[in-house]
Amino acid sequence: MKALLKLVNVRDPRRGGERKTHVFKEIVAIAILAKLSGAQTFNKMEDFGKIRREWLGTFLSLPHGIPSHDTFNRAIRAISEKDFEVRFRAWAEAMRADAAQFDAEKPQPQRLVAIDGKAVRRAGFKGKAPIIVGAWDERTGIALGQERVEEKSNEITAAPRLLKGIDIHETLDKGHGEDLSRARIGNAPQNLALMRRAVLNVFSRDAQGRGLRRCQKNAAWNPAYLEALLSDND
Repeated sequence: MKALLKLVNVRDPRRGGERKTHVFKEIVAIAILAKLSGAQTFNKMEDFGKIRREWLGTFLSLPHGIPSHDTFNRAIRAISEKDFEVRFRAWAEAMRADAAQFDAEKPQPQRLVAIDGKAVRRAGFKGKAPIIVGAWDERTGIALGQERVEEKSNEITAAPRLLKGIDIHETLDKGHGEDLSRARIGNAPQNLALMRRAVLNVFSRDAQGRGLRRCQKNAAWNPAYLEALLSDND
């Protein structure tokens, strides 16, 4: 779990005078673990936490139990997208390097990075839906990072190369309900999209090569399976 805890060790955006019932990085950790188990809403994150409270308590302090769905909502929309992105990129690059070691003795092609742009529909924004550009390592399939396209800009200016990542793009749509995301405020759309990419990275290590939905069901049913995948990253 060490790698996961490093990923979620983002700056706590809550002000000094605000009530801090829960440890901020633990809120984010539970959210990611819930998404690994197939949770697509804040309510389901809360449900996951309550069902798996005993297991979560083996590596999280949980001073006041499991956060409510409203707390998950407020926390995820408040995370600094830049801070989260920096930590994600370092974590993803370590995963990519580890995956590449399996083929270290084989001749390697020039490294290619695929780029795709995705409009996050139903995100509660008036007018044009926000667009997030994702970068992927072509050989390992590891999601390397993402960037939000600024207003009055486009994907080409947000990424040095624009390539098509059709398979991974469709996986995000079908497995995570990205087009149905109802996150409405602050940095929630970007941060939830980054969590979805983290999910794909973790499940890329499934030894049996099972699809996303099967991996999510295994994670939901068997915490030991989820813990084993995350332990591989330590």
